[in-house]
Amino acid sequence: MKIYPKPIFHAIPGYEMVMEFNDPSVQLHGFIAVHNTKRGPALGGTRIWKYDTRESALIDVLRLAKGMTFKAAGADLSLGGGKAVLIGDAKLVKSPAYFETYGHYVHLLKGQYITAEDVNTTSADMMHIAKKTPHVVGRVGKSGNPSPFTALGVFYGIQASVAFVFPKKKLQDLSFAIQGVGQTGSYLIDQLVAAGVKQITIADINPSHVESMTKKYPQIKVVSQEFIMSLPVDVFCPCALGGIINDASIEQLQAKIVAGSANNILLDDQIHGPKAMEKGILIAPDFIINAGGLINVYHEHHSDYQEAEVKEEIKRIGNRLTRIYQMAKRDQIHPFAAATAYANQQLK
Repeated sequence: MKIYPKPIFHAIPGYEMVMEFNDPSVQLHGFIAVHNTKRGPALGGTRIWKYDTRESALIDVLRLAKGMTFKAAGADLSLGGGKAVLIGDAKLVKSPAYFETYGHYVHLLKGQYITAEDVNTTSADMMHIAKKTPHVVGRVGKSGNPSPFTALGVFYGIQASVAFVFPKKKLQDLSFAIQGVGQTGSYLIDQLVAAGVKQITIADINPSHVESMTKKYPQIKVVSQEFIMSLPVDVFCPCALGGIINDASIEQLQAKIVAGSANNILLDDQIHGPKAMEKGILIAPDFIINAGGLINVYHEHHSDYQEAEVKEEIKRIGNRLTRIYQMAKRDQIHPFAAATAYANQQLK
């Protein structure tokens, strides 16, 4: 029988639980953070990333877990906010034993945290985690891959954002820049192309993702990562990692709308939210627009999963964003502040 190293629990103000675990025998080292369970158990994905330091991984998991609290509350789901990050190169560390060991640590929390897939993890990986704990969703044969549902919600959010900023223009006549064309970004492109959008430019750090999309849609243009945010397009869609709207990048942005699937896109809400507003840029609050994947796995956890019901609920993301934009305009605040106030009302 395998003997698992004991985890370390860190007391961090504002968080209900932060657990660190390290098992060198399977190259597993990571954190699970539970921010808030007032509305229900914390549900959030597990991402694998090659963090430069242990501290940067901890900072990321705390930001992501807090974001999940607001995402669940904003979508009016009976869930709390949590997240897990695993430190390492996904191409080198992933194995059945790796995920089974991780499943052991998830199970120690007795349902306080429920995991799902995220960056560099898949529905197949969830099946290995499920060998050690029932507290996992997004499994094969259940709700499955949440990425198409996240992309669908982002698409509805883009429609709402366009209607608010360009009420007289048609979606298919606008130009788009997509940063990150992995699972969610590629599904979003499918939605845009199906809607008749012809002007799409992409960038991704993974050449295989770019090759796959340009082979599927030869009309797509490609630029390097360093140029994607400064393109003179109507809509910029961040679909990779967070913190991309910062002091430097916000000066480069030419798009009038920023709406994508990435989490925590503002490096600092209180600085960059008002700054975007001053520049006349509408930024869709990420924890509202990208809630489709969470809605999808929520239905697996809470009910007899029906895809049609999931898609009907995801449609409401567009209406929810419209209400938030109207609230922001009325109160003369930026959309992230309005969305935060909206979510906080659900947390009372």
